[in-house]
Amino acid sequence: MLIGKIIKLRGVVEADAASITMEDSVCYLEISEIFNPVQYKLSGQIARIESGDEIYTSKSKLAARVALAGMAGSAWKSGSGGWAGMLGGLASSFGTTSRKNIILVTLMNGQSFTGETTPDVINYLESISPSLSDEQLIEVQKASEKLERYIADAPRTIHEVQKQIAELKTQSDTYKSVSENGESFDERDDARDKYFHTNNELAEKESLYKTLEERIKAVNKFGSFEKYETQRAELQNRLIKHSKKVRFPWISVLIVIALLYWTFTAVGDDKVVPIMLLVIFGIWPLIRFLRMPKNFKIIQHSEVQLENILN
Repeated sequence: MLIGKIIKLRGVVEADAASITMEDSVCYLEISEIFNPVQYKLSGQIARIESGDEIYTSKSKLAARVALAGMAGSAWKSGSGGWAGMLGGLASSFGTTSRKNIILVTLMNGQSFTGETTPDVINYLESISPSLSDEQLIEVQKASEKLERYIADAPRTIHEVQKQIAELKTQSDTYKSVSENGESFDERDDARDKYFHTNNELAEKESLYKTLEERIKAVNKFGSFEKYETQRAELQNRLIKHSKKVRFPWISVLIVIALLYWTFTAVGDDKVVPIMLLVIFGIWPLIRFLRMPKNFKIIQHSEVQLENILN
């Protein structure tokens, strides 16, 4: 389910646009909507959310106002007073400023990113954030660093995790049996609570096992985990870069349509300005369309490489 969008992301996450989505009660940050998007899990990773707003001059609104004003002038000169009045009224009603909502997302590892979004997205992310203080964040980072050291020792710790998973599965089966067949309500109720907590711990250990397994495969294939991360990041960045290039340039196309109308309704020398603007604004979407087939091939190739990076 789509919650909303964040644009102009800067910081630990760099992207022109990303989607905030929710799947099975888990929140994700998705970059690129073409084919398989790159996903970053946000649930459990956000330490706190800070936000504010500012007013800025909107280039798209300014361009629309200029285009409408030009169309109104051309309509007036061609004798279409009604159209001229309507277009002139639209032009004068167009404001040239907008308000943008800035969000700062601080993650559990201390890293952060900023972006522009809507109040709905800010409210949603605040609802899943524990709003940690600086002191609490330091404690979380210490625990995270310990876990990283544990993961870095994967060839040895993976056997410990395998043993823990086996023990937790045995406990889970025992608690499940007691919760269903215990003699008293208190016994069954206590077993249900223990079954729930044991399954949560089991899920965490199984997730840790997959991480350790990935670490071992990465080191065996690339020589070091750092080289694997570099290669993976390069593929993800290539996928994001070319996915942006195959998006339909709606704004540019609408501007070109408005300029075409202005050109056809202008008379004599009044055609010079819209024709010049048409050339300037028309080149970009044309180049985008011509390069789309090549970019689609690069995206497909990058996806295959990313999926099989450890195979």
